[in-house]
Amino acid sequence: MNPTLHDDAAPRYGCLECREDAELVVCDRLHTEGLARYHAHLRGCDACRRAHQLLAAVYRGPDPSSSGNGMVARDREFSAILRKVRAAAPVPWYRQNVSLAGVAGLAAVLAWLLVVPAGGPALHESGDTAPGLSRDSSPVEAPALAEPERAAGLDHHAQADYGRVVAGNSFVAEGERPVATDTFPVGTRFEVFPGSSMQIGLVGKILANFGSGSEVHWTRADPGLVELDLRRGMIAVRYERLPADPILKIRTPSAIVRVVGTVFTVEVDDHGDTAVAVLRGEVEVLDPTTQDLLAEVSAGYRFDVARSTYADVGRPEVGLAMPLSHGDGDALADGSIPPSWVVPGLPDIPGLRRLEHIVARTPGAGDRTRFDRPHSAMHKRGREVHGDDGQALIDKLVRDTRASRRDQLMASLAHCQGLYESAETRYLSARCLTQFMSEHGDDDIAEGHLLIGILRMDFANDYPAAKQAFEKFLARAPDHADVELARYRLWLASTENGDIHEAIDHGRDYLRRYPDGKYAGKILQRFPQLVSEL
Repeated sequence: MNPTLHDDAAPRYGCLECREDAELVVCDRLHTEGLARYHAHLRGCDACRRAHQLLAAVYRGPDPSSSGNGMVARDREFSAILRKVRAAAPVPWYRQNVSLAGVAGLAAVLAWLLVVPAGGPALHESGDTAPGLSRDSSPVEAPALAEPERAAGLDHHAQADYGRVVAGNSFVAEGERPVATDTFPVGTRFEVFPGSSMQIGLVGKILANFGSGSEVHWTRADPGLVELDLRRGMIAVRYERLPADPILKIRTPSAIVRVVGTVFTVEVDDHGDTAVAVLRGEVEVLDPTTQDLLAEVSAGYRFDVARSTYADVGRPEVGLAMPLSHGDGDALADGSIPPSWVVPGLPDIPGLRRLEHIVARTPGAGDRTRFDRPHSAMHKRGREVHGDDGQALIDKLVRDTRASRRDQLMASLAHCQGLYESAETRYLSARCLTQFMSEHGDDDIAEGHLLIGILRMDFANDYPAAKQAFEKFLARAPDHADVELARYRLWLASTENGDIHEAIDHGRDYLRRYPDGKYAGKILQRFPQLVSEL
C-alpha cells in the first residue's frame, strides 16, 4: 500500500488503479474525483510519476509545444469516438476498434508497462532503479528521465490554492471579506475600477488581465480543472499549458469557454451576452446548460455567442492582452504585438505590428454600450494593491540616480519609472531597465536585477530567468536593504513553478534568517509545516 495515502481514503487508490486511469488523465477524460485521487497518488509515488511523464510524452508526440490545437482536436476525436461506440453497443470503449486513437492507446499502455512492472513501483524512494531494472535497459525510458523545463500539474496546495495580484487597482474579496494582501485563495472575487485594469497570476501558470469594470470570481482550482466566473467586463488570459496541467474553463451567463492552452479574451456586456476572441491557439465555446459545443474559435477570430457570428480580432481585445505579451516570442516585451499572435490586417514586419496599426472595428447599430457605468460603491471599497515591492524599488533607483548620475541618465531612468507606474505599461519596464543597465553599467544599481526578476516572474511566468536575476542580486549585494525581499521572491518563484522541495528549502532559509520578517506569514500560509522553524 502506498504510505502516502490517508487511512480514511475511500476507495483505496494505489499503483494499479493509477495505471488504469493514466490514459484517461492524459486525454483529459477522467472525472474530477478520479483526477484528485490520481494526482494525490502521483505526489507520493516516484514510479507512477515518471510513468505518467512517459505516457504524456507518447501522446504529446515529438513536438512538446503541440499542447494547443492538437490537444483540442484529439480530445474532440476521442469524444466523438466514445459517443459512437456507446450508441452502437453497451460494451466498454476500450474493446472497440478506435483506429489511430486505439493504436496510440495501445502504445501508451505498452510504454507504461515497460516502466512500471505489474508487481509495483519500479523505483525506490531514493530514486534508484529497482533490482532487475536498469536505467539503460530500454531506449523508451529516455524521455521519462529527462526533467521537463517547467513543472507540470498542480502537485501541492501551495501552488494550486493561491493566486497573486501583479498590478492594478480593484476590490478583492474572499466572500465578503476584503483580502488584505496581494495573495488570494480560491473563492476570491474581483471588481475592477472603471478606467483601470488589473493583472493577476493563478496557480503559478495562468496570467490574466482584467479590463475596466470587470467582475470576476475565481471558483475552482484542482489538478484537473481551474474555473473562473466572468459576470461582466472583458478579461484577457495567457495559459502556456503542459499536458499534465489542468483545463481552464471560464463561465459566463451565456457560455462556457473551454481552454487547453492559448492567448484569448472573453467579454460579457451589460446584457450578459458573450464574445470570445483568440490571438493564439484555439478555444471551444460550450452551451452553459447542456455543455454542447457551440463553436470552435481559432486564432484571429472573434465569436459572438448571441448572434453566432465570427469577426476579426480587433483593437480592444489585443489592447487588453498586450500586458500578457511579455515573454511571448521576444525575451522582453517592447510594445510590439508578438509574431505568434494572429491579428488580421497586420503585416509581418515587426515595426508595424503595433496596437495603433490595427484598424478600429466600426460600431454597428446593434452594438451594446461597453462597461462605462459608474461604480461609486467600488470606489469606496477599493484599495491600492498591497505590498507593491517593485514600485518602492524603482522609486529608490530614481532617487539614487538623481543623487549620483548626470541629467541624461536621470531622464532615461525616469522613462522606465513612468512605464512601471501604470498597470497597462508595467510589462514594458523590464526591457527599459535592462537597456538602461546595459548602457550605463550595473555595479552600483544592483536593485535593477531584483526588479527585472520581479517583472520576469510576474508578467512572463519565466521562473528560471527570475530566479537567476534574484541570485545575481544576492551575489552582488549581500548586505543590501532589499535582500529579504529577494529571498522571499526566490521562495515564491520556486513555489509557483511547482519546485516544492526547493521552495521548502528557501522558505526554511528565510524563516531562520527573518523569524519576524515581512513575508513570514505568506510563507507559513502556503507551508504551515515550516512553523517549527520559528
